[in-house]
Amino acid sequence: MARMFTPRYFRAKFVIFVGLIIIPSILLFRLIVTFFQALDYILFPGFWRQEVKQPVFILSNPRSGSTFLHRMLEKDQQFTYLSLWQSLFNSITIYKLVCSITLLDQYIGSPIGRLIDFLDGHFFKGWDGLHKAGLRYSEEDEFLFVSSFLAPGLILFFPYLHEVPEIYSIDKLPEKARKKSSKIFASLSSVMFMQAAGKHFWQKMPSPGGVWEYIRKLFPICALSTYIATSSSPSLPL
Repeated sequence: MARMFTPRYFRAKFVIFVGLIIIPSILLFRLIVTFFQALDYILFPGFWRQEVKQPVFILSNPRSGSTFLHRMLEKDQQFTYLSLWQSLFNSITIYKLVCSITLLDQYIGSPIGRLIDFLDGHFFKGWDGLHKAGLRYSEEDEFLFVSSFLAPGLILFFPYLHEVPEIYSIDKLPEKARKKSSKIFASLSSVMFMQAAGKHFWQKMPSPGGVWEYIRKLFPICALSTYIATSSSPSLPL
């Protein structure tokens, strides 16, 4: 963040937009989610003991058809996965609230559902040429790390992340920081506790180079599915 104020990158509009809007919004978002995660330990004290058995990760290059593969295999009932909203709001308490609100919304004619569809169509329209995106669609693990500022997608707001290699490689973080970041994956236990005990967790990682060792240490016995596309066509490797 300090780079915003260096002679090379300082722009008044950039500092105002990112420094006064984007960063405070992400920090406020993190504060809210952290509050509900704290409630999880009070309301659902057994969730942290929920075992995540043999998770499967797709390790792939971006734009190689991994989303097609992920969304095809997520239809298999033995797997569970994170949708975009679950990745962002990774709390059992929030999951429970959303389920209750969804039932009420359906009872009164789904006005909230239609609003979400409208917002998805507006904010994710630019993704239509890549893959269908929205709050209720499954997405890669990157969104778990947004509030910790460890997501490569933040380059949209910070056009100098090539100078901060740890953003792309959690493996390069100091040991203490890696241990802290591992708490992010507590959300996997939340999902398994909430909706999928006994199933296998299934996740896509489109930029795996910097998290390989991180994942192997978190889940020493897991399936690492390395998916390598040989063509720009998403159907050919399948």
